[in-house]
This record gives sequence, structure tokens and C-alpha cells, in this order.
Amino acid sequence: MTYKKNLFIFAATILVLISPAVSQTCGKYQFYNGSSCEFCDSSCDTCTSELSTSCTTCASGYYSKNSSSCGFTCSSSSLYFSYVDFRSQTCKTCSSSCLYCIEAESNCNKCGSLQYYQPHNDYCNSSCPSLAGYYASSLERRCVPCRDPNCLSCSSSGDCLTCKSFWHLDSYIGRCTRRCPTGCAECFPNGTCYSCEFRWTFNNNSKTCTCPFTGCRECGATQCGTCQEGTWLNKATGNCYNCTSNCRVCTSASTCSICEPGSYLSASGYCYSCPTGCRYCSSSLSCTACENGYYMSSSGGTCYLNTYTSPTGYILGGIALFIIIIIVGIVQANKRRKHRLAALAAATTNNGSTIDYLAYPTATTTAVVYPTQQQMAYPQPTGYLQAQPDYTHHQQQHHGYVHHH
Repeated sequence: MTYKKNLFIFAATILVLISPAVSQTCGKYQFYNGSSCEFCDSSCDTCTSELSTSCTTCASGYYSKNSSSCGFTCSSSSLYFSYVDFRSQTCKTCSSSCLYCIEAESNCNKCGSLQYYQPHNDYCNSSCPSLAGYYASSLERRCVPCRDPNCLSCSSSGDCLTCKSFWHLDSYIGRCTRRCPTGCAECFPNGTCYSCEFRWTFNNNSKTCTCPFTGCRECGATQCGTCQEGTWLNKATGNCYNCTSNCRVCTSASTCSICEPGSYLSASGYCYSCPTGCRYCSSSLSCTACENGYYMSSSGGTCYLNTYTSPTGYILGGIALFIIIIIVGIVQANKRRKHRLAALAAATTNNGSTIDYLAYPTATTTAVVYPTQQQMAYPQPTGYLQAQPDYTHHQQQHHGYVHHH
């Protein structure tokens, strides 16, 4: 029994390690710490703790550096530069026809060594636009999209540095973890604000933030200091007003410069939807960067849904299946053992029970009568009575004397 108990404990431990979502109440990118749900590091899709070295699987847009860590951008080799293959979540080398490539082997980066490719407009520039959701990668010579959709700027590790307006930034794990009330920069998980955006006034009683102007991200004395995404500053009023639909950065109500991810800027200045699976695109037909969960075609332009399962996934799945089979086998063996013990106990009870006997002693034997047998009285047979012979001596008299036979 001891070895079975130890085997069960071992199996349970392995299952916990390979199945970080112990609690079904935890959401995406979260793990159960034994009492509550917490977020994984920005690079992890699943994890066992908040550390960047505790990933069990990598988030979309990251690659597997080793068994417990994930990377955001690849280093270059001695001859060719590398890219992150979103399908296999590994670093691969660009084709010999490309000095730099974008998310695929033969999708060459057309920008020179002193420029950065901008996927939102398909142009090359000496820098990446500020607070547009990029990391400027000198190794790939492009503006790499931050993988967190609520992030406006990120580091070389992929950790978010600036979140969209009123989103709580957990700098320890590099994620924008929750939307706070308007004007609030930091809030508790239940939504209660405890810190306001710059120059907003905090009301300690109501736990709210106020600003005399509308549409501000940062408040000011005479006008909004900065506007929320999708709005523009009217200096005449000091307020921020909405851009056109799906526009992230604009300078007037009709002049958009950067669209929200998933949209592209048309010649008319309006934002239209990209094809399915595109984070950015240059037209309704050509993707320039893929959305989380998609990968780029080998020569670029199309993003496909990622249905690839890494060998690690198969290995972990096989281990889990093997352990489940062992546990089921142990449970079934225990059931069979219990059944055998129950049957043996029942047989022992029947064989060792006392049966009442009625014993009738005689001179030579003891007549045994079983209590379950009905005692029958058999009548003597009739009709067979015969006259008993008369053996009495008859006397005969001859000539005056008695003759005895």
C-alpha cells in the first residue's frame, strides 16, 4: 500500500506542475497560487508563478528560449539575422535573399540598416512612433508590435512600459492587467482607485479622480496635458475630442495618422478593417504583421490561424495521459481488491457460523435432525395382519390315558 500511496502523490505532483491552471476560476494568463489567481509574466501563456522563468508555455508572439523562459526578439547569427516564427514559437534564420525579414523566412524587410520598418503604414522611418504600441528593434530593423493589445510601448523583453489610458500597469510582470475608472492610473482588483493620472484630483472619500476638462489622459491647469487615445486636443477649449472611427492618433477630427491595430489608413484618411488575423496591414489584402494566435505566410502578406502544437505540448500531453492511466489503474485495482476482501469476509462468515443441531442420544448412535427438515410421522401399514399360529399343546385321550405328543 505504501508504494501505491507514494505513486499517487508523485502523479498528483506532476499533474500540478504540467497543469498550472489548478483552479478553473482563474482567467487567461493566470495561475492559482493556492489561495487566489495571479497573472503570469507577460511572456507566459501558462505558468507556475509570476516569475519570467516559470513559463510552462509561451504567449503568442514569443518564442521558447528554454524549458521555462520565453523571448520576445531573436539575436542574430554570424551570417544571417533571425526572426520569431509565430507558428512553432522558435527563432529561425532569415532566407539568404533577405538581410532582415519580418515574421517569415522570405518576407524581406525593405528598410535599410539605419531605418525601422513601420507595419501600420508599410513605410521606413528613422524611429518608431511614440505610444503607438511598438518596440524599436535594432536587430530586426523594424517596429515590433507589443503583444499586449492594451500596451502603448514595451521593452526588449516584451514587458509593457506604458498602458492605454486608465489601464493598471503591473510593472513586475509587464502586463496591463485591468481597466480602472476614468482618470485613475492604479486600482485594486475590485476596481477601487487609489492613484490618479497626472494632475487629476483624487477624492479620498469616493475614491474617484476628477479633471475640469474632457477627454484628458493627463490633466492640466488650462487644458488637457495629453489626450486619451482616439482623441485630439482642441487648444481653443482645452478639451480633447474624438478622432474618426478606429483611429488611435489624430491631429484633428478628420486627420488620422495612426489607426488602431486591426485597421489600416486609407488615402482618404479613414481607417478600414484589415483581413482576419492581421495586427497591421497595408491594405484590405496585405498583412504586414500578424495578430496573436496567427503566423505569417512564408513570403508575407497573409496571416494564418496557428493550429500547430509544439513537441513540448505532445510530450506534456503524453506524460499527463500516462499518469492518468496509472491513477485509473490504481483506482480500479483498489476496487477489485475491496471486492475480493468483501467476498472473502462473506465466505468466512458463512463457514464459521454456528448451526443449531438437535441430537438424540441412543445406546449406540446419535440421531441428528437438521432444524430445516420437517419431521414426518409415517403411519404403520395396514392390511397385512395375519393370524398368528397357535402353538398351544393339544391333549389327546386314548383308551383312558393321556397321550402327549
